[in-house]
Amino acid sequence: MIRDLQESDLRPLAAIWSDPEVTVHLGGPRDFDWVVNALAEDLPAGQETYDLRPVIEKATGQIIGHCGYLEKEVEGRTEIELTYVLAQPAWGKGYATEAAAALRDYAFQQLKLDRLIALIEPGNTASEHVAEKIGMRLEREVVRPGGALRLIYAIELQTWNPEQYAANARFVAELGLPVLELLNPQPGERVLDLGCGDGVLTEKLAALGCQVVGVDSSPAQIAAAQARGLDARVVDAQRLSFDAEFDAVFSNAALHWMRKPDEVIAGVWRALEPGGRFVGELGGAGNIASILEALEAVMPGHGVDPQTLIPWYFPDEHEYRQKLEANGFVVTAIERFPRPTPLPGDIGDWLETFAGSFLMPFAGDERAHVIAELREALRPKLMDEQGGWTVDYVRLRFAATKPWSEAAEREYDAMLTDIAWAMAV
Repeated sequence: MIRDLQESDLRPLAAIWSDPEVTVHLGGPRDFDWVVNALAEDLPAGQETYDLRPVIEKATGQIIGHCGYLEKEVEGRTEIELTYVLAQPAWGKGYATEAAAALRDYAFQQLKLDRLIALIEPGNTASEHVAEKIGMRLEREVVRPGGALRLIYAIELQTWNPEQYAANARFVAELGLPVLELLNPQPGERVLDLGCGDGVLTEKLAALGCQVVGVDSSPAQIAAAQARGLDARVVDAQRLSFDAEFDAVFSNAALHWMRKPDEVIAGVWRALEPGGRFVGELGGAGNIASILEALEAVMPGHGVDPQTLIPWYFPDEHEYRQKLEANGFVVTAIERFPRPTPLPGDIGDWLETFAGSFLMPFAGDERAHVIAELREALRPKLMDEQGGWTVDYVRLRFAATKPWSEAAEREYDAMLTDIAWAMAV
């Protein structure tokens, strides 16, 4: 059991953190009194989301560890680290895997995170095994501040393979051209492509003469976009840091992967200049209904609750209008419409490309068997007599503007006056 910190927890936790054997891979033992005092500082205000909490053994009620999430900067990217430490009597009982799995599920389901990492010291094979058991995979080695070498293990709710995406999902960019027309980009405009993927539409914006920056949370997709010669950056769209830098923000088929829409919209507002435009298309309410029904029918038979692995946010037009307007945008157009979409190949390829979170628990023959079951469940609804597959897409397309405030108008008028005086001189 994991719960919030209580005053009675301070000394048992300090005993764990001051044990040299427990902390051999965690930077060594801490001073007992220092730990007590540091933990005591959390008590009056309560604990934050990204913090460590006591682990309680249900059978005895005793504190056996400390676990939770920590926010870390890793090579310029903000990451959320899953971390834990267990007292020696709790070793070898499966508690580490149990706690790590609980933290993983809570992060994806409740905190709506899309990625978790673990920073593991080379040689800490026990922690590596735990990471692998909960679905994490080794990404790379990094050097931390102070020179310490660490292995980055990571797990993502959805992963992207640029080659697979190009083969199975090129229709996404092709069907995004009407959104580009709605944006009506002009030469010289500064445009942010939000969720740019491999950069196909970003490249079109650049060809139209825009000064375009593409952002995406997938390092693999960003690498593919950079290979096109684009200014593309690994950025979490739910944590945008741009400040009045763009004339327009464009997004195609990406916003429904961002499960914190209020944070996204607020970041877009900050990124835009007054008068700037926010134009996008995402999956709307009712999108891929047949696939969601098939997942609900098939996955429980394999011990998986599909509701805990849904990586998408599909709002209707009323909900999304309200969110835009709540952040100050003036909505100039918004509509939700069905768009049945023929696939270039088999529905199994679609599932491998877009439904990775549901397939994440499976590998090899078992994964192939799950896909085969889903294919059979979907065949009556999505497959035609010629063997072609058409997915029941529903899209939500919108255009909104960040209006000028009185203060912004005064600042703009003053700038024009300064320019006029400078030209007169």
